[in-house]
Formats: sequence, C-alpha cells, structure tokens
Amino acid sequence: MSGHPYDELPGLLLGELDRAEVMAVSDHLAGCDDCRRELAVLAATSASLRATSRQPRPATVPAGPAAGSPPAGPAAPPGPAPARPGRRRRSLLGLAAALALVVAVAVVLWTGGLLRPDRAGPTVPLAGVGAVAASGRASMAGRGGDRQMTLRTQDLPAPGPGRFYEVWLLDPGTGTMFPVGVLAPDGQARFTLPASVVGRYQVIDVSLEADDGDPAHSTHSLLRGRYA
Repeated sequence: MSGHPYDELPGLLLGELDRAEVMAVSDHLAGCDDCRRELAVLAATSASLRATSRQPRPATVPAGPAAGSPPAGPAAPPGPAPARPGRRRRSLLGLAAALALVVAVAVVLWTGGLLRPDRAGPTVPLAGVGAVAASGRASMAGRGGDRQMTLRTQDLPAPGPGRFYEVWLLDPGTGTMFPVGVLAPDGQARFTLPASVVGRYQVIDVSLEADDGDPAHSTHSLLRGRYA
C-alpha cells in the first residue's frame, strides 16, 4: 500500500472493508503512528456521536381538559403497543456499529503492540571469530523496560572440563563488555535484560571461559554478531 489509507479508515471502523483491504490497512497501521492516531480519533468521534443520538428525548406532558369541558369519563384500558418493525432493525444496526468500533479499537491496540505478544526483532547472525567454524543467530524482542535475548548456536565444540561458554554485550568503540550469562550445554540460551543496558552496547559476544572465579572476559571470543 502506497501512501496513507485515510480514505479506508472509516470503512475499517464501520466494518465495510473486505478481508484483503483489512489486511492491507492493518499492515500499514502496524508501522504508522499517524494513521493509528487518526483511526483512534475517528473511533472516539463515532462513539461520541452515537452516545449523543441515544440520549432520551424529553417526555411530552398531555394537556389537561379545557375550561368548561364536561368531566371526562373513566379512561379506557391501554391497548397493545403498536408494532414498530424498524426498531429491531435499528437495534441490530447499532449493535453492528458497536462491534465495528470494538474491532477498530482492537486493531489500533493490536497493530500498536498493546494487545499483541512481543514480536521478535531482526535475527542477528553470529559468525565465528578467526578460524572458529561455529555459527549461530540471536534476536532481541520486547518493548518497554525489558528485552528478551534468544541465542542459538551451531557447531561449537564441547568446552571441555572446567570451562564454559559465556555470553556478553560489547561496545566496540570503548571495549566495554557486559556479562549476560552462561550458554547452556546445548548451545542455546534466553536472557531478560534491561532495555537501558541493551541500548549501551552494539555487539553480542560468546567467549570460552575457565571456571577459575575470574569474572573478567577471557579475551577468547568464538562468536560475534552486531545487533545495533
């Protein structure tokens, strides 16, 4: 879809678009804050107009008998209310409009990520350092204050007795490193990190470490990949 689908937003709100049009507009909304705001404004305006139209009209007080008129006889029992065939149709139309509003608001929240589970970010390839033949991939997912880092490596040799693989974040400009955690024996790991920490670094590093109590990086890196 090229441009902003402003003309299609009312149709999305009222449920008038077909499936292909809904998918196209929803894909656009996923990456366009302006159109999400526009749809939210349309939804709020529509809801306000419907609320105004539903306000009860003031009751009409019947006029009393004119002066000098003979007293009225006993009132006849009320007859059955006249049938109003259009009332049910209007109720159904109101229900359909309300459902369309719910769907439209859900689309705004879903495409904005408020109702949807966090989507994985771009996959980062991890390449062997130097002559290391291993490889892997990593991804960062999440929004707000936390990030989920997921790593999967391939062809890493067994670390050997008294050794293990550790995952780090690296700032190549300063050489600063942040220890993330230990890679599992199957070469996979998942970590939850503060977004502020992830934002201070640009590279994922996997190193071979000795179980000697020294928390510093061993300088023996096997895999690296840039994520920012």
